[in-house]
Amino acid sequence: MAKKWNYRDFVNWIKNGCIESQTSNVIFLDCSNQEISIFPQQICNFKRLIKIDLSNNKLTKLPNEIGNLKNLIKMDISNNLLTSIPSEIGELCNLEKLNCNYNKLVSIPTEMGQLKNLRELNLLNNQISRLPSEFGQLKNLLKINVEHNNLDSLPSEWGEMKNLEELSVSYNQLTSIPSEFGQMKKLKILNISNNYIVALPCEIGQIYSLEYFYCNNNKLSYLPEEMNELINLKNLNCDNNNIERLPNEFYKLINLERLSCNNNKINSIPLEFGELINLEYLYCYNNNIKSVPQELYNLNKLKNIFLVE
Repeated sequence: MAKKWNYRDFVNWIKNGCIESQTSNVIFLDCSNQEISIFPQQICNFKRLIKIDLSNNKLTKLPNEIGNLKNLIKMDISNNLLTSIPSEIGELCNLEKLNCNYNKLVSIPTEMGQLKNLRELNLLNNQISRLPSEFGQLKNLLKINVEHNNLDSLPSEWGEMKNLEELSVSYNQLTSIPSEFGQMKKLKILNISNNYIVALPCEIGQIYSLEYFYCNNNKLSYLPEEMNELINLKNLNCDNNNIERLPNEFYKLINLERLSCNNNKINSIPLEFGELINLEYLYCYNNNIKSVPQELYNLNKLKNIFLVE
């Protein structure tokens, strides 16, 4: 019968002599919130583990033997003091979800690109300055979050993550986005906000599945006209940039529900926006807009329109 052990169970097992047969049915080990500073080496003998939670401790290092946990599906090492991850993590061939949020990681091993079954990767709030191009090999990855790091570029090879649905890279030092990201045909959520991006590649208009796009708080002076191909887009936030005009062609974004372009340099709203039949919220305050096209008032679903602070 499958068992879940907590940290007390684990400590008692060690006190009783680490009898291996007693761990044969343990599939979940919860050692969270215990102020552990040194990784217990004995954990690497739990060969049938499919889930381990080591979050909210004081770990500074993981042993190379972590690669012995071949059956592991979910691993949570968030909220620790880790500065690195051993390359042997690439041996966790069944791993589907890895949470490394809130550590002190400065780099990520290229071997992580070997995690063929990985579906979700969280690296939020670390000190990472560079991520491996080998992530492009993660064909089953659905979600990756690398917000609040020190990244100044992203590998073009990431465009090969064909099944990716959610990508969050906000609060970094990025100045551009690779044009190859246009190959991410299943991407639904793209958050590149709070960076230093000066221009978007026109290929962004090829991400036809995109529903939520956050490019606010950057250095953008314009939005590519090719974005009019994003026919599934529901929410576009481009607040706090230097955008001077909204492309007339955006009237083709027929599924757009929320458009926010506050704090830019926009002079007018295209009258063609009167064809955005699903638009519910339009936020354009703190721009140079003097009037609103009469056509907007014919939009039956429009609930709020804000043009002044």
